[in-house]
Amino acid sequence: MMSLCNRLYGRVLATPALRGWLAWMTDRLPDGPSLEERELLETVIVATAEDGAGSRATSRLTGPEAYRFTALTAIAVAARVLDGDWVRGFQTPGRIFGPDFALQFPGVIREDLD
Repeated sequence: MMSLCNRLYGRVLATPALRGWLAWMTDRLPDGPSLEERELLETVIVATAEDGAGSRATSRLTGPEAYRFTALTAIAVAARVLDGDWVRGFQTPGRIFGPDFALQFPGVIREDLD
């Protein structure tokens, strides 16, 4: 059953005023890479984490070009939130959906470097 919060957000997102404002804003955004460029490019993220004891871990995530990767993940996150899979307050997708969330998308590979 959809929660009250989800129903309210759904109503807000479905309003013609908000859709019109989003279309207006979209027309003012700078152009990004072309479709051809997005197909050829990839995103590489390298991150190192250290715990309080000084242990370190480094991983590299390789995936689709950043605009495409952002669109894919945003759609997946929105779908899960509308299905009620969310936590109140600021959260990262990894915290809510698990550390392997990004690995579900085509072309995404994580390599542990340590």
